[in-house]
Amino acid sequence: GDQLTLNCYSESYPKADYTWLQQLPSGEVLVRGYESSLVIQNVGFEHSGEFVCKARNVVKKVKKEVQSDLIHVSVKGAPHIQEHKSVNEIIVRSGDNVDIKIPFCSNPAPSIDWVMFLPGSSENMISLSSGTRYGRFTAEIERD
Repeated sequence: GDQLTLNCYSESYPKADYTWLQQLPSGEVLVRGYESSLVIQNVGFEHSGEFVCKARNVVKKVKKEVQSDLIHVSVKGAPHIQEHKSVNEIIVRSGDNVDIKIPFCSNPAPSIDWVMFLPGSSENMISLSSGTRYGRFTAEIERD
């Protein structure tokens, strides 16, 4: 949610052109900007990674380029569920397996518990073993 500003300065004539690159933890490289200052409004987990600034110009028809040192950005925050498509109910026959995936981001890694709500009970039961319980489950994700 905060704003992140990274600055890159060079002394050159003619004036340098800038490119900001970000390498994601997956290894993918993204172009993030073309100004000497990179301003990211509303920083999210997707902004974690390594950033570099490249400054380049042309002197007497020869291209000159320099690169900044790596800038490591680590975004910290409470768990956030990403692009979850809501499903009201999943029905599974006894003995069948079910795979439920809820993509989320969190830094540091959270603890995750599945909680089952039993109809007519004020008590929450935790159980994911096949064939032992039935009811409505919800995921509880908490930052340690």
